[in-house]
Amino acid sequence: MLPMLRSVQGSETLLQYGLSTYPTELTVGYPDPVALYVTVGRGISQRVLCDGLTIRLAIGDDAGSWTTERQSLRTSVRGGTGASQGRGWVADSAADGDWQVFTFTPNALAEFDGSWDMTLAITDIRLNTQAGHARVGLSENTSYSGGTTSKSTQTTVQKAPRDFVLHSFHPEPLSVDNGEAALLKWEGTRNASYTLFWDRQQLDLDFGSHNPYGQWPTPALHQNTTFMLQAKYQENQDTYWRRLTTTVSVVNPDLEVHNLTVTGAFKTDSIAARDGDAINVENNLNVLENVQSTFRGPVVALGSLTVEHAAEMFGAAEQLAYWGPNSSGDQTFEAPTDGLVVGRLKVGSTDESGEISVTVDDVHARTAGTAIHSAGPSEPAWHQVVAPVRRGHKFTVQHRILSPSGRSMEATFQWIGFGSEGRGPI
Repeated sequence: MLPMLRSVQGSETLLQYGLSTYPTELTVGYPDPVALYVTVGRGISQRVLCDGLTIRLAIGDDAGSWTTERQSLRTSVRGGTGASQGRGWVADSAADGDWQVFTFTPNALAEFDGSWDMTLAITDIRLNTQAGHARVGLSENTSYSGGTTSKSTQTTVQKAPRDFVLHSFHPEPLSVDNGEAALLKWEGTRNASYTLFWDRQQLDLDFGSHNPYGQWPTPALHQNTTFMLQAKYQENQDTYWRRLTTTVSVVNPDLEVHNLTVTGAFKTDSIAARDGDAINVENNLNVLENVQSTFRGPVVALGSLTVEHAAEMFGAAEQLAYWGPNSSGDQTFEAPTDGLVVGRLKVGSTDESGEISVTVDDVHARTAGTAIHSAGPSEPAWHQVVAPVRRGHKFTVQHRILSPSGRSMEATFQWIGFGSEGRGPI
């Protein structure tokens, strides 16, 4: 694939043109002939009929021209040989004043539909010695249907001054550990201005004693990162650009994707979801012994959920009921998801005793269960009762004072849901 310089499409042209050169960036004084490549047929969403293409190069010794040696220019065509691609294209060249005109004619009407492209090459260009932007004319005989008409556009290609250079852009070291930084280095023209681009960020570089020219320390990197260094140079009221890229590899990088499909085994030391996000497992989820997995959001396993060792699964605790000193009572709720009811009883004096209970009316299983914890006068401090509740079942929490006084007694009940329902028991 040829290196893409720029995409060009005029206000009237139906085709899009991709321009590239060899070498990728042209510099006056280059010792060998250079080449211009024009690729046609990409980026088309509607069928375009074509029976001719024309490329015009400006000839002369000025900044806007390519060369003074028009007789050395050569042409070639790559592609366009299929039945609907023109069955081959014939190239011709002719002088037209300060232009050299190259016409490319198919042996049959070509149909560009986005499924194929062709490249027109003009080679053996011996650049003149004047830096500037060389003019290129592009013409086509095209239509969407019926007879074709001529349409044209024009662009330029940069010929940079010999004094404007940029090369050897690389990181030291080539790879870093997750969270470490690298040092980017390059060589180039000192009186150019430089801008660095990476991860949707850009920075105009400023050099001095605090930051020597030709190097820049990256921030801490957590994934493979590509940097583009852009140099801007001005001469004789004209502006020139050069760009280079390099990539720093990160060992054991962070991975951030929209969707991730693993067809084989997936092994990890831990799994963590962002707060409020769900981890959905469409088949089976196996959590092995000695592997810590943290799910801060809901976990949905459409297959089986297997845990080989002890597991702790919990959501955010929501308070259901509270009774302070010398108060007691009961409240009934309906569980919106599977979950746990956790009751805690505080007895702060040795002459107090009380009881907390959770009664679950399991109508689907046609059974009823009650979990009770009592604290006598010899048991000051907190006492706890835990009861599992299935989704849709009703349960009652109750606190009773068994001693004459409950002046320092407190009882509280909390709900810990296992599902993704965004509300507590009602």
